[in-house]
Amino acid sequence: MNKKFLSVAAVGLSLMAASCFTFCSKDDVNSQDPEQIEESTFSFVEPYHATACDEATVVDYMKNVKGYHLDSRDVLMESTGTFQLIYANSSVAMIYMFTQNKLMSSGIYEDVKHYAAVQKFLDGKYSFANEAQSVRSYYTSDKKQIIQLQKDSGKQGFLSVTYTIIKPD
Repeated sequence: MNKKFLSVAAVGLSLMAASCFTFCSKDDVNSQDPEQIEESTFSFVEPYHATACDEATVVDYMKNVKGYHLDSRDVLMESTGTFQLIYANSSVAMIYMFTQNKLMSSGIYEDVKHYAAVQKFLDGKYSFANEAQSVRSYYTSDKKQIIQLQKDSGKQGFLSVTYTIIKPD
């Protein structure tokens, strides 16, 4: 996975966790609707997203996720203790954002052709909240996290799933 993509992905995840976005329409992503493309062998792997976990917990979790390696650990804002871990395989990136060594958000960038399978997975596991501007939102049963599914606003063909902790333990 190239460094330029990972940098763009990290910035995107940071923005998703902190602010609202403007998204492209479904027709802007591809002329062929990627929601209709689904591989029967695909299995969605969620990034670790438990509230109040620390860096060591995420590192231990990722040791057991086959095919991923730690691509980078970047300090984003030293004064607040904000940093990120980026794990990657050949086509997917998982990004973890921490503040004062507490996980605040995590996310995954996945090939957009898996959109329908990821949506089905999220529909079965979380409570649907709403869908606006091509972003499908869910919340956990304890309402401590918001999960957002969206297609990327560029032409790279990625979807993102972001888990934002809104009520830390």
